[in-house]
Amino acid sequence: MSELTDLETAVVTLLRNLTLDGGPAFATVRGFADAGRRRALDALARQNTPAALVLCTGRTRTGAGAKRVARLLVSVLIANRNLGGGDRVRLGDEERPGSFRLLQCTMQALDGAVALAGRRLVATNEQIIAADDRVLVHEQQYYLEQPA
Repeated sequence: MSELTDLETAVVTLLRNLTLDGGPAFATVRGFADAGRRRALDALARQNTPAALVLCTGRTRTGAGAKRVARLLVSVLIANRNLGGGDRVRLGDEERPGSFRLLQCTMQALDGAVALAGRRLVATNEQIIAADDRVLVHEQQYYLEQPA
């Protein structure tokens, strides 16, 4: 297997094991590979929510010469839907967690988590990528620490 395969598998497993209020935090967690953001949003629209798609998005190069290293990058797209509308998709209600709570528990679970051979995930960014009064999709971005 490749490092990217192992990384995706590790993040998917961490998210599948994540619990919230005594049950799974996500109804759907799976890996996804497509460079088109629109296709990722379309895929999320077909999932039971809350849903998380894990995308290994590539590598960045840092340093120079012999110290040049490649960081593996991973994004997690988190979709939440609440047909009650209004603030419920963000804040939740008695039946479903809100997006803000899902983002927090996901960040707590992944930021600093050991994903590969003692290497930890490091959170770098979080942003809204799609929203309306019933659906909210965020992207959290991480990189994998280099071995010591």
